[in-house]
Parts: sequence; structure tokens; C-alpha cells
Amino acid sequence: MFLDIFFSLYHVSRIDPSLIKIGLHISHEQSQQAYIDASLGLFLSEWYNSSRPFVVYIHGFMQNDKHDSAVNIISALTKLDYNVFSVDWGYMAFESGGTAGLGLPFYNDAEQNSRIVGMCLAEIINAAAHYGKITFGQVSCVGFSLGAQVCAHFARNLNAKPSVIIGLDPPNLFFSIDTAYTERLTSDLADIVHIVHTDRGFTGTDLDDGHANFYINNGVRNQPGCDTFFGIDLVCSHIRVCSYFVEAILFPQNSVAVRCNSYDHFKMRQCQRKFHYFGFPVDSKAKGKLYFNTNSAPPYLKGIQGAYP
Repeated sequence: MFLDIFFSLYHVSRIDPSLIKIGLHISHEQSQQAYIDASLGLFLSEWYNSSRPFVVYIHGFMQNDKHDSAVNIISALTKLDYNVFSVDWGYMAFESGGTAGLGLPFYNDAEQNSRIVGMCLAEIINAAAHYGKITFGQVSCVGFSLGAQVCAHFARNLNAKPSVIIGLDPPNLFFSIDTAYTERLTSDLADIVHIVHTDRGFTGTDLDDGHANFYINNGVRNQPGCDTFFGIDLVCSHIRVCSYFVEAILFPQNSVAVRCNSYDHFKMRQCQRKFHYFGFPVDSKAKGKLYFNTNSAPPYLKGIQGAYP
């Protein structure tokens, strides 16, 4: 039967299924949620439409799916003609069951947990595909920060490539150039992989591992409007990518980027006049390095003006 699936990962890793929850959303206010070992039932919900493509959003380190950035992205995605899912791995992204009960963030544990979460999600989607509830070509994964690496582990464990992965400022820590190519988010994991940079070289990766690599305000801190704490931008530039992404979904006409060889060429307007859109659904023709600038306050996106510094 459809719901009778053996989750071998729980037996191998001894992960409590209640630590990972899957949500199906039709609006900000309306959602259904199930623990991952029972989440195949969401594909039987009257809210699930097998003719629509599927997008899953995965939050980052020290977050859950109730974090403002996650809520805003999920809400924006529900405006599209997609089945919108989320993964809440908040406990595993904040404190490890292995270092139990301290209530402190252990990034190395969260990084290891990201592998397990990705594998568990893949097991769900492989089963749904086996029973004809989904095709791999319908699947997109959007992940912020460490959630982008969950998308990578998810894709590596699927029985076929997903359609799209978007990494919103994927993490730098543990995923540098020294990290094995098979361990991080790379362009071979989906038909289309977009990487979005806003804190490159600090909390965010400085690697161009996507088919398209978007550099917003050169992809570095301090993003316009980000306040500092004693001169230090703690997380503002990193998490600002989520606000840009929400605007790009809701107002796609404003999310214009230009392909360019470098930020210096961009500043001097010596680009190729090849314009593409940032956001979701993705611009499948976007390739290489793409640049645009933003305002310092909402609305952040400037349309074609952002592609002309």
C-alpha cells in the first residue's frame, strides 16, 4: 500500500522521526503538517494536485519553518501554481540530539544532520515517485544557508535528478574549495542550479557552483541598509537574500540581472547586455555570473535600473 514504506534511515541512524516535519501549504494561513515517517499521507491530501510541479523550501541553521524568513518565502511560493512543501528540521538545525539538552547551536552537528534530513526527504520523494504521485522532473528545492546543503544531499539521494535547486547564500563554513565536490551543492545535482550570493566569503560561500550565480550588490557584506553591531554585520547580509527572493517571486518584473565577467565590468557598464531574471520559477536561460544592485529598504529590487549601476 502507498503508506506502507520502510524508513531504513531511521533504523540506521536512530533518528527520531518526530525531529523532522513536512508541511504542505496552500496559503500563509492554511497548511497541513506531518512527521516525516507519516508524510506520504500529504500526497493523498485534497490540497495536493499531482498535475502541478512540486517545490520544497528548507530553512537554515538555527531556524525552523516558523522563522520570519521561512514564513515569508513559503507564503510567496503559495502564490504560484505549485504544490508547496516545507521541511522543518529546526531541532536538528539548532541543537543536536547527540549533544543533548544544552540548547546551544552546534554548527558541526547541524551540518552532519543536514545529510540525514536530505536523505530522509529523498526517501519520501522516491516513494511518492514510485507510486506515481510525482515525477522527478516536477521537483524543485529551495534552501537558505545550510538548507541549501540539505537540498544537495536530497538531490544526491534521489533516484533521478530534480528539475531545479536554488541555493540562497549557501554556507561557507565546511563547504569551501577544500570540501569534496561530492559534499557540497554543485551544478551536476539538478537540471538547473542557481546560486545566490549576498555574504560571499563570510557566512556565505564564495564558490560559483551553479549554472547561474547571482551576485546581489556584488554578493558581499554589507548589503545596503544592513546595520552593524559595533561595526560588524552579524547576519543581516546573509539573511537579506531571503527578502530579495520573496520580492523576486512576487514582483518578477523587478528582478532583472545582467550577465557580466566581473563586478568591475558591471560597475563600468561593460557587460554583455544579456539580461535574465532572478527568482522562482527560474529563468532557465540564465548562465554564468549575473549582477544587480538593490535599494537599501523595501522595495529592494529596482528592475532594469538595478542592472545599470
